[in-house]
Amino acid sequence: MRRVSCALAIVALAGLGLAGCAPAVDDEAPDNQVTQSAPETTAPNDESDADTDDDSDGEDSKDAEKASSPEEAADELCESSSESGDDGVCVLKNQDVSGDYDFSSYKVVKLIDSSFDGSVSVSDAKEVIVTNSTITGDLTLTDNNGNVVKVSTIDGTLSITGSQHSTVVKNTIGGDLSCSGNRGVNGNGNSVDGTSSGHCERLH
Repeated sequence: MRRVSCALAIVALAGLGLAGCAPAVDDEAPDNQVTQSAPETTAPNDESDADTDDDSDGEDSKDAEKASSPEEAADELCESSSESGDDGVCVLKNQDVSGDYDFSSYKVVKLIDSSFDGSVSVSDAKEVIVTNSTITGDLTLTDNNGNVVKVSTIDGTLSITGSQHSTVVKNTIGGDLSCSGNRGVNGNGNSVDGTSSGHCERLH
C-alpha cells in the first residue's frame, strides 16, 4: 500500500514538472499577421475649384458686358476716352471698340479715325461728325441739326432722318443709303452696294 502511494506521488510530481516546462502562450498577434489599414482619403483639388471659380467670374464679366445697353456703352466710352472735357460733348479719336453705341445723350458727337465693330446711332444732337471711320453695322442719324459723314466705311445701312443739314461725301456703304424727312442733304462720291433712296438717291 505504501508502495502504491509513493508511485502515485511520483507520477503527480512528474506531471507538474511537464506543465512547468510547457511554452507560454503568446497573446500577441504573430509578426507575419497582416494588419488592415484604413483607406486613404484624397484631399479635394483646390486648383480645380479655383479654375472653376475663375471660369464663373469670366462668365459673369461677359454677362455684365452683354447687359450694358447701347446708351450705357456710349456713356462709358465717352467718359473714359473723350478728348473734350465739356458736358454733352463726346469727341472720340483713334478708338477701336466692339458693340453697339447710342450717343443720343450728347449734343455734339465726333467720331474720328475710329473703328466700331457694331452699330452706331445718334439722335437729337446739334452736331454729328463721322470722318475716316469704320462701322461694321448700321449708322443711324435721327433728328439732328447737322450731320457730316465723310471718307468712312459703313458695312451696313446709312440712314439719315429728320435732320436739318447733312453732308455725305466719299463713303463706302455696304448696305443702303436711306434719307427721309430732311431739309437738306448734299454730297457726292459715295459707293453704295444697296439702294439709295429719298434725298440721298443722287449722292453717288
